[in-house]
Amino acid sequence: MQRSGPIDEAVAWRRRRLVQGAMCLPWMGGLVPGGALAQADHAATPRYALVIGNTAYAGAPLINPGRDAQSVAAALRDLGFTVQSLQDADQARMEAAIAQVGREWQGRQGVGLLYYAGHGLQLDWQNFMVPVGARIERAADVPAQAVA
Repeated sequence: MQRSGPIDEAVAWRRRRLVQGAMCLPWMGGLVPGGALAQADHAATPRYALVIGNTAYAGAPLINPGRDAQSVAAALRDLGFTVQSLQDADQARMEAAIAQVGREWQGRQGVGLLYYAGHGLQLDWQNFMVPVGARIERAADVPAQAVA
């Protein structure tokens, strides 16, 4: 028998907030316009998510991104998303997964969601996800070693 208590409720609330706070991106076809997704037939709307959780940074390891990514992936699966998850991904794996999603969704319509948890930074008004294994020592290293 599984018990429900304040901790279980807090975990459920956190999952909902993570999914609500996730960034929805149009993937080669776009989102249903004008908030119509809430009214559309969810079963007929293809939904795909790429979830990345990076924790194993050599110089500055993190604890929560891997757990957060797993929680978000589980919540999205519960919502009917097809989910591809990456844990502790280097630049090549991150870029390959993003490119694969782009190819699979080319010419299709639906909902595409990218969730990233890990180190990130901004340079010249552009945001970057920092892959595991990146050795960023100066600004010039960012575009070459991070994922825009």
